[in-house]
Amino acid sequence: MTEITGFTPLFERVLIKPDEPEKLTETGIILPASSIKRPNTGTIMAVGHLISDSKVPIKIGDHVLYLRYSGFDTVINGENYHLVMVNDLVGIIDNSGSNTFELKDYS
Repeated sequence: MTEITGFTPLFERVLIKPDEPEKLTETGIILPASSIKRPNTGTIMAVGHLISDSKVPIKIGDHVLYLRYSGFDTVINGENYHLVMVNDLVGIIDNSGSNTFELKDYS
């Protein structure tokens, strides 16, 4: 995991490295850029000082699900990140062992 230098989120903000968007369908068809959906899962890279001082059950390295249109995108040291408030986090994803997590799109 890359360490973030030169940036610390303030208050109850969380810096997330978004997962790569799916560029292929399950059958192998390449999706055009206009139909690729923005991911709403990613890995926590940094947390604000109010989170580390509270009882919020998240930590750096957790894989999380967040609201699709929350926060904003930013570029730090040439890498794309997403900055959201902690209350925009929906849950922590645990795909270890026999657990599997998959998002369904109902649009």
